[in-house]
Amino acid sequence: MGRKRRGALLLISAAAAFSSACASHNGDVVIVNKAQESISRVDVHVCRQTIEGKSLQPGDKAQGLFHVNCEGDYGVTVEFSSGKRLHATTGYVTSGLDYSTEISVTDTQIVISKAEFR
Repeated sequence: MGRKRRGALLLISAAAAFSSACASHNGDVVIVNKAQESISRVDVHVCRQTIEGKSLQPGDKAQGLFHVNCEGDYGVTVEFSSGKRLHATTGYVTSGLDYSTEISVTDTQIVISKAEFR
């Protein structure tokens, strides 16, 4: 193989690797109310973005999307209709992957009940 062709292949490989590293990645979060009371508000903070849900009855779900542009965790704050509040820092995202996460809220805790990445 000639020098020019080998150099061109290396350049194409480097460009493909750079393009892959810079590709846009996304995440989706589903909040599931598994508590006995209604959630009046839930905020999920991830990658300097906020996903907000309101008025979730027991058994209801809310979904939001975010752009994965950082490495960090999910900060989740829940306020129930009674005024009780829960807060948790959970899970982790890192740039370079797409995420699908389900966060369950019970009367006493906030947990990741399902997480997938690709």
